[in-house]
Amino acid sequence: MPLHRQRPTGHRQHNVSERTLRGLAIGRKNWLFVGSEQGGHTAATILTLITSATRHHRDPFAYLRDLPTTAQDDLINLLPNHWQPA
Repeated sequence: MPLHRQRPTGHRQHNVSERTLRGLAIGRKNWLFVGSEQGGHTAATILTLITSATRHHRDPFAYLRDLPTTAQDDLINLLPNHWQPA
């Protein structure tokens, strides 16, 4: 028997997934106005870095602030899963 049929309330809990998607739904309207195709690519890159830092339990603001000051010769250490705050 499926799990959702075993619960007495009869409905599934979607709170976590809905909260996760809420930011995308709100941002979708704002992303229509990035200004140009290059602006869209820049916005996508920054949002990818922010999401990746958050996913690896890093502070996105500290991560983005530290990127320009970090030596660029070792790219592996710039990835959010390897990055350590200075």
